[in-house]
Amino acid sequence: MINHQSESDQVKTKSISDHSLVKSHTQSIKDIDLSVYRWAILLLYYLVVLVNGVPYEICVPISSFTANIYNVTLALVATASTVFMVMHPILSFVAAQTISNYGWASATNLGVILTIAGCAIKLLINQAGFIVLIIGQVLCGIGRPFILNSQASMAMSWFHPKTRIMIITLLNVVNTLSLVVSAQLPGIIFKGYNLQDDTDYENGRSRMQSLCLLEFYISLAILPSLLMLRSRPKEVPVKINKIERKRGMLKIMLRLFKNRNFVLLFIPFSLYFGILKAYLVIMELLMAPYKYKTDQVAGVGIRFHFHQLVG
Repeated sequence: MINHQSESDQVKTKSISDHSLVKSHTQSIKDIDLSVYRWAILLLYYLVVLVNGVPYEICVPISSFTANIYNVTLALVATASTVFMVMHPILSFVAAQTISNYGWASATNLGVILTIAGCAIKLLINQAGFIVLIIGQVLCGIGRPFILNSQASMAMSWFHPKTRIMIITLLNVVNTLSLVVSAQLPGIIFKGYNLQDDTDYENGRSRMQSLCLLEFYISLAILPSLLMLRSRPKEVPVKINKIERKRGMLKIMLRLFKNRNFVLLFIPFSLYFGILKAYLVIMELLMAPYKYKTDQVAGVGIRFHFHQLVG
């Protein structure tokens, strides 16, 4: 009887101890005084996401103009947007491994360097030909997964759990906003342009140079991130699980695609996203027979992204 009571007391004591430990851990998370610097980190990261998305639709509203000015096929012009976006799924797992091994700030800064380099290379389009723009788009696209895939790690390292959903939601809004800016810039630069009035294409080349130069100046806005981004503060709001770092990327991928729910979500999302992006790439070609102006074509593209913002 005494032994039974003793065991019961031990179980009760252990339960109280465990509860106190959990409560203490929860309280310690709440009591962590987050660095004010987190807001600088957040604004810098928002700016990086915004700037990286700007080059995406550089040729979408002006596809036919670009094909004539640089004497290339419309298929090659469409490639400029396609290669930018296709780099994300191709390098997404590589980016995830880089973030895991070296921290999200280092991965993001790699994306920053690639974005600036890509925008800089495109400045040579009138000297080296349209292929230079493709190369620049590839570099910007390679940087994209290193930037976008860092958002969860950034939020986890610098913010309390209760605010992370809001932070990531706002990041998605900023990402969509960058595509709005991307669709608008070509329409603004080429507004009023007419191929019939530009037989030698000098005006068209000058406008394309101005567009690339504007993108390059915009990309310079994210240079401070190379010096100011930090992967984590002295006190992290929650303990980070490092077990995944020890596992091979191939095993993680296989485990992911064995998850039935993931596959069921992945397939329809991929189809929807692919169809939408394909439509945006050929949108100017579909509207060309109806004599729409470049700024009107850009406006149609913006409406798609605006609905994403509202949603």
